[in-house]
Amino acid sequence: MKSSKSLLTFTVLAVALVASGIALMEGRAVSDDLMLDLELSKNDFLLGEPIEFRVALRNMTTKDIVIANTIDPVYGSLKIWSRSEKQSKFDQYVNPKWGILEPNGSVRIKPGESTSNNFRLIARLDAENLPRFYFAHPGIYELKVSYEIHVQHEERTRSVESRAVIIRINEPVGEDLVVWNRIKEMGELAYFLQNADFHMPIYRKEERDALRVRIEEILDQYPSSALSEAFRRSLVIFRKSAKGRN
Repeated sequence: MKSSKSLLTFTVLAVALVASGIALMEGRAVSDDLMLDLELSKNDFLLGEPIEFRVALRNMTTKDIVIANTIDPVYGSLKIWSRSEKQSKFDQYVNPKWGILEPNGSVRIKPGESTSNNFRLIARLDAENLPRFYFAHPGIYELKVSYEIHVQHEERTRSVESRAVIIRINEPVGEDLVVWNRIKEMGELAYFLQNADFHMPIYRKEERDALRVRIEEILDQYPSSALSEAFRRSLVIFRKSAKGRN
């Protein structure tokens, strides 16, 4: 009964959003000559599974546009917002590590082309290294992004916002529930899922190796879990990065 009710709620919300012009898999908002796109890898995620999405800024003019290279929350210009089906207003995601870096160069966008970045969103660590999950409970959410754009030779920044996309967060069961409980208990696991790296610095090699072994044990014990598959993807990225450092 609960599952049927949840599905009905999701369907009603989806129909309402489509009717108002909001795409399920891709959100777009046009601002005169710039368009901000948000595209999800999928709409349904397990609790504890990283929300994977792509943000792209498209040049809709007939001329090149040069902007500051800031299409990342760490620079403070790109902001991520969400709300649950019970909320009327969107909440901004806040991370202590976001908004602390200065712009890193510039990007030239040719007419009809775009600049983009990919993201994985799951949690941030608090002062005690405990995970604070962005989506902490099952349910239906909307996700959108806004961007304050620094265009070359312009004094004022331009603002553009994507349309919202729907995300459904599902309750994990079986092996997925076991792995989710492991992630909840250890913030480093959530950090690794999101960043494909460990929170502790490289010189703490023994701790990093011990955590890597723990992740590999989860993969061996629960190979069929969708959350284990998320760990596998992060491990692939981590190993490529480690080879680049050597």
